[in-house]
Amino acid sequence: MYLGISNTNSFSPPAIKVTPETTVTWEWISEDVEYNVVAIDGTFDSGQPLSEAGETFEYTFDAKGTYRYVSEPYADAGMRGVVVVDTAPSSEYPTVDEWLAGTNGYDGTITDQLDTSLVEITTGAKGNSGHSAFEPHAVKVSAGTTIRWSWTGKGGAHNIVFKDGDFDSESTHAESGVHFEETFSETGVFRYACQPHHALGHRGAIIVE
Repeated sequence: MYLGISNTNSFSPPAIKVTPETTVTWEWISEDVEYNVVAIDGTFDSGQPLSEAGETFEYTFDAKGTYRYVSEPYADAGMRGVVVVDTAPSSEYPTVDEWLAGTNGYDGTITDQLDTSLVEITTGAKGNSGHSAFEPHAVKVSAGTTIRWSWTGKGGAHNIVFKDGDFDSESTHAESGVHFEETFSETGVFRYACQPHHALGHRGAIIVE
């Protein structure tokens, strides 16, 4: 989590979802403007406002809940954030559940597209505090299926980058249309994300059987 990124009085990202026992770290970016991190309910407090780039504050969230916080000097101007703490969704694929734990909207459902030759996934769907989601989040397909990612043109520039470096879309695109597709010949679990927005939860998974 960053404070004052790109000379704006804001948190980036403004909202995240984590599982219990996760430690969240806030890092100061600006050297000119003083910020702090204070939970509205008093759960955590970084202390007096600081203007030191590289300064960090961290807090471990033990209990489930919604934790809203502000930077006191700019709270009235809208410098607010939220951390949602909840248990990870559960499916029969723990690797997928762990990868998508911070993705708003993922509830453990794997969309079954077995025996379908062409499957389309929307990039830039509504979710994760904007248009930073894949729809569906996770799909199950047969070996030999072609996956086509279709951009909505919303939420800024997106790309497709696979966690294990299997392949990627190489560049980001902001305009709507199909900008990447791949045929999955081998079985396995393939995890991917939009690199610019992965911290927001813009992640997806493909299970090939």
